[in-house]
Amino acid sequence: MDVPCDDPITVALVDHGYHTEENIAKFKLHKRFKPWAEESGFVINDTHEICKYVTVVKTFKTKSSFSIIIVMMCNVVEIDDYLLDVYDMFASRVEYFAKRDYPDDKPSGNAVDTFLKDLFLGAPMNAQAVKERSKYLGIPNEARFCLFYIKETESEVPRSRLLSDVSRLVAPAKTVLVDDAVVVLCFNCRSDRCALHCASNTCPLGHESLASRLNDMMARFGLACGRSSKFTELAAASVAYRQAQVACGISRKRQIGHGKLGIHHNWDKIASFDSCSVDYLVETTTDEGVELVCSTYAGYVLDSIYQQDVAMKTDNYRFLYEYLMGERRASVVADKLHMHRNNVKYRIDKIEDQYGIDTNDPILRFDFLLAYRIREASLVQVAQ
Repeated sequence: MDVPCDDPITVALVDHGYHTEENIAKFKLHKRFKPWAEESGFVINDTHEICKYVTVVKTFKTKSSFSIIIVMMCNVVEIDDYLLDVYDMFASRVEYFAKRDYPDDKPSGNAVDTFLKDLFLGAPMNAQAVKERSKYLGIPNEARFCLFYIKETESEVPRSRLLSDVSRLVAPAKTVLVDDAVVVLCFNCRSDRCALHCASNTCPLGHESLASRLNDMMARFGLACGRSSKFTELAAASVAYRQAQVACGISRKRQIGHGKLGIHHNWDKIASFDSCSVDYLVETTTDEGVELVCSTYAGYVLDSIYQQDVAMKTDNYRFLYEYLMGERRASVVADKLHMHRNNVKYRIDKIEDQYGIDTNDPILRFDFLLAYRIREASLVQVAQ
């Protein structure tokens, strides 16, 4: 019957799609969860303590706890045996689909799975809804978040084993299966001093990072993994999901095609979107657009340096890159290239004189580094 409901608890549930914190507090105050968790079959509540009508509740328990609750509200007619019989038939049908579609082996639990999938896939949710649902599920609304995307279908490892192994490895981070990918929402970082791309030797707390552990697993299973940029608000998870997904695809391409320097990734099997964002721009830009971007002054100089290297069997192309990445510090560059620090100054002076450039110019340094990145990305694209 198309009868509007005027019960405030139910109206709030319909509006939000879940019970608000205020309603949860009312349930706890009146110990409403106790019979749901302990009793089997129907739970009839005619006390009118919370709801103004008589309610009939049916719970479906998995592993000694309830996971799905169906509520019948008697706001038109009084409760009777025939209503209970019809309700029981309906509940039995729901139970069949519940057990089929919601198995017991989900690492994060059904509620967490649903919430994270809604977040990642961009389901409409305002900031308040995200905050309330995350608090209810024990996920921080604000933290140092990072998202990992692992393409599950690329491995012969059974899906259930991969999901289980990753979940145990990354706890307390949350793991969920989205389509054919295992996705990890990490909020394990506890220090404001955490690096942008954590490694096993950079954790301020002295821990082996989640990324380091995942990298070892990806190598063992022969999988590629994409990593989002760091973000601090849970509502940004949908953008992070897309970043990690893109990075995973680019990572696999870089395993097939190689540039001159291999400058993009610090990890063998994990590609960060921050490190391969230029690859994404090159991949989604027309050939004409890439050609125009490559035809900058810095680009022409790099082409000349590389061609001269090939002809004279020198390595000035790589030296200039390491010099710029080392922020022109002679000792750092010398250690990286296994040379005496005095030779660093000699070589950069020679390159500047030969090609008429001045690396003291910060804008030119930026142009050179960008040109290096674009060329590396372009070479990988051509290799596909």
